[in-house]
Order: sequence, then C-alpha cells, then structure tokens
Amino acid sequence: MKFITQKKYLYLSLTTALSIASTANVNAATVTIANPGFESSFDGWTDDDPSAISSDSHSGSKSAKITGSGGRVDQTVTLTPNTNYVLTAYVEGSGEVGINLGSSTESTKSTSDDWSEVTVSFNSGSATSGEIFGKYYNDEGRFDDFTLESTSTSPGSDTETDGELSISTAFDDGTSHSNYPPSNAIDGSSAWASRWAASLGSNATNLTLELEETQNVKQVGISWGRGDSRSYTFEIYARSGTSGDWTKIADTVSSGDTADIELYDVTDFDAQQVRVKAQSNSAGTNWMDITEVKLYGENGSANNDDDDDNNNDNGGGDNSDGNECQASGKMLYNGSCVEYSEVYEAEHGEIGEDDHIISLSPIEMKFDALAAQHVTENGNGWRHELKIKSSGDYRVGMTELYEEFKATITANLDDGAKTIVAQHHAADTATITKLYIADLDEGGFENAPDGTESDSVAMNGIFDVYIRLAKEDGSGETKHLLTTIRSGDSFDFEEINDHGTVTVKINGQSLSPISVSDSSASYFKFGNYQQAQNPETNEKLESGDADGDFADFYEEFFDTSEIIFTDMSYTRTLD
Repeated sequence: MKFITQKKYLYLSLTTALSIASTANVNAATVTIANPGFESSFDGWTDDDPSAISSDSHSGSKSAKITGSGGRVDQTVTLTPNTNYVLTAYVEGSGEVGINLGSSTESTKSTSDDWSEVTVSFNSGSATSGEIFGKYYNDEGRFDDFTLESTSTSPGSDTETDGELSISTAFDDGTSHSNYPPSNAIDGSSAWASRWAASLGSNATNLTLELEETQNVKQVGISWGRGDSRSYTFEIYARSGTSGDWTKIADTVSSGDTADIELYDVTDFDAQQVRVKAQSNSAGTNWMDITEVKLYGENGSANNDDDDDNNNDNGGGDNSDGNECQASGKMLYNGSCVEYSEVYEAEHGEIGEDDHIISLSPIEMKFDALAAQHVTENGNGWRHELKIKSSGDYRVGMTELYEEFKATITANLDDGAKTIVAQHHAADTATITKLYIADLDEGGFENAPDGTESDSVAMNGIFDVYIRLAKEDGSGETKHLLTTIRSGDSFDFEEINDHGTVTVKINGQSLSPISVSDSSASYFKFGNYQQAQNPETNEKLESGDADGDFADFYEEFFDTSEIIFTDMSYTRTLD
C-alpha cells in the first residue's frame, strides 16, 4: 500500500491522530455527512461519471465506484472557521480523498488492493463550508464510510491565554546553525532572520526553555518558521527542575497555515524546564525552524501577544504569505507579494512577452517552445521560459536564500521529445538542478520514490520525469527518476531550496534532502526548453542553430511542445 499526500495552495501534513493536546479548548465533534456510506445510492452526493454504486463495500452493502478520469463524488458540509479537522474515508483500489475550501484544496491519494483508511488533516481557516470529495486517481477505485471530525480550534484574536511566563534561557542539543541559536527563539521577534534553526539528528531535535523557578504551565505558544506553508510534527515535554525524568504533556501537529504564534494546550504541569521536541515538517527538510516560543501559566503576567508588532514581523516588510500571493497571481518575494515580472524576465523569442500567461487567478501559464523559438548562446534547442532577472540583485548563491517552487505540470509532447521544465542555473553555463521530461533511450536512474522504474524506451509515448542534482563537491551529479507519464498527463512537483539543501517532491512524496553545489549568482528558471536531440539516435544536434538547423530538426520530428503550469506558487527570500 502507498499513500501520496498533496496540498494545493497550502501544503498538507498528514496525521492519524492528534493526542494529548491540540491547539485550543474545543472538544472533538463529528460533522454531519449525508449518506456517508452510499447505502442510499448517491443521495446527498453529486456524482460525475464515470461513477456507479458497487456492492463491494467496506461496511454495509454498498460503496461508490469510480472507473475513469473525471469520475467524482462530492458533498458540501458545514464547517466552523479556524478549526482543525480530520476527514476520513476508506478506499479500495486507487482514489483521491479531499476537501475543497474555496481558497485551497487539500487531499490524499491512495493506492491499495484492500480497503484502506485514508485521512486528510486540515484547518478550515475562514471557511464556513467545504466540499468533501472522492475522485479518480490513476485506476479504478471504490469509496466508503466518509467521516469528518473537528479536533481543535486555532487561536485567533479572541483566544484567551493564561499569563505569560518569563523564560530565562533557551538551549538545544548542539544541533543549531551558528547564525540561528536557541536564544533567537525567546528574543521577542518572530522575524525569519531571528529564528532558531536546528538540523534533525536520528529522529528529532530538542529546544529547551528554562524558567527562573518552577511554575504551573498550561499553554505553549510557538511561531514556526514558514509555518504558513508547512506543518511541523512535534511533542512537548516538561520536568519540575533542571534534571530528572521528562513527562510528555503534548503530542500534536501545527496547523500549517500561520507563521504567527500558535497556542497549544498542554497537560497542566509544574515545570521549570519545557522542551519542544521537533520531529519532522511537511516540507521534508531536515531543518526545524522556530522563530519564537512563549509559555503561559497561572503565575504569569496577563498578556496577549496578538497585538505585539514583533509577532507580525516576517522580515519582509508586510504580512503577506505565499497563499495570498498565489490567489492574486503574484509571487512571494522577501515577504511581499510582487508581480512575477518584477523578479522574472521572459525568454519568449518570436511570440509576445506575456504570451505564456493563460490566467493569473488562478495562476496558469503555458510555454510553447516550438512557437517561441528562442535561442541562447551555447543552447541546445528552442526554449520558452521565465528566469530570474540578470539585472539588479536578484541572483545570489543558493546558500544565501530560501526558495520554494510548487506547480502541477502538464506535458503535451510528441513521442520522442525531451525537454527541461525547471532548473537552477549557475553563474556560468553549468546547471545545479534540472527537471526533465523525456521519451528517449536513457538509463542510470534510481527508482522513483513510489518504486516506479524508468521506461527508457525511445519514442514509445512513455516519458520519464527525472531530475539531475549537482553534487556538493563538484564531482558530478546524481540522477533521480520521479515518475513516468504520457502526453497529456499531469504531475505535482515541488522543489525547496533551504540555503543549499534541496528537497524534491513528486506527487507528494519526497526524495531525501541533498546538499548541492552552490554558485555565487545562481538563479531559477522554468518553462519549456525542448532539446534538439534526435530521438532515433539519441544524439544532440552538433551544429546547433547554424544555418537554421533547429528549424529543420523540429520540422522533421515534432509538431507539439506545450508545458502547462497550474496551481503554481513561488517563494524567494534572501538572507
């Protein structure tokens, strides 16, 4: 059995339980779903063909069966704003379960021969309703026994807190970055530049807060680094002195939709030391980032930090996040929503500078290499791309910034095509990371994260999607298969560069983070750079574009070359 987790607009963190503590004082409650097991056929549901009622069920006597692309069942349910929920369903075969909140869609994909429980954890944000759904994913699937349960309410401006306790010192396991020590987590600033950043050890890293004396602790407030675009799995421990055994007082997951202080109720404990044990994040990186921690209890001073200007300081000049930017057709650059044209320039050749834009709300861009026919010095084919501007101070070393690119990518290509759709470029002509889609005779791949093997057969209509990553020591590169597709298929891609540590995700599954070779003036680019590589001989066109040879080559082999990016977002934050 395999599970593939996906989150559009907001990246989704999965958990099967939220135990001991959650983010506020709300008891779990079940949300009414009409006809959750399809015992009354499709009553209460909207069904899109190809769908049908099946007698193969998880419980009862019926289930919903979806047999092809476009097949779907959905139902609108009532939600409480700013509340954490867990949506559960059972799936046999292949299927995707999720909820559409209007501004975001959160879902989990599953493939299993037997009935398997599939869960989707999400926060409702400002939504008062949402559309739960089950839909087609890769192959026939059956759906049964939907449930939706609230688990907690996220703190907002009206959240009551106990008095804030004065933390005297903070320390960790010695795993923190020298520029981002534990003291940053208690300095009163939630700025990204003033964070605690520590690398995971074998399975977790600890940040310990110490009080001057033992006091009753009832709540812990944490501002997670990039907490508006990733969730963190963590535990909280306490002990009454500065030595002795630790007692677990919370075990939960952050909401993933705010970078401000998020409050967590804990088992009341008379403590002098409180430890946050960070275990993982949904971005898949080894770095655990906390910008600020606060403790609350009976003996503290009454203080609600929602009005503290420091809590809203993201180091970029305003309170924007990547989700707001994406909704308005913009990108997040140094904390502010800006037009793509402010940071990127188009390589558009024979067509218009903005011809790649289909829509900006939602973002949809199409890059047609055969129409653009853009040629660069030392290039190996026609291209149509956006790249970080060469003028200004936009290009820096990969170790000097955090960036995150997400998109659903659809490829409309002829058999035998090979194109590059995203890459980190060095200051010279070298490439640091490079994402390919190719229907050629190529090999040397590691298997994809879900176990898929490469096709590596030329011109048969099956495209290997793979990425090349330069080694940190400059000795070469590694080559990783991500998935295989056919023309017209889509896949979800995400690449995170966290100061030179690159994490690649395909359809929600991650490669292990890799430290890559840096460049003093690296830049990111994406689009469609179709290679002039003969699909019959696997050889590149040695003459390049001399005497218009590219035109002759493409006319002989290819008619279509379109790469479409949807549900796209890009974040770039310089140190």
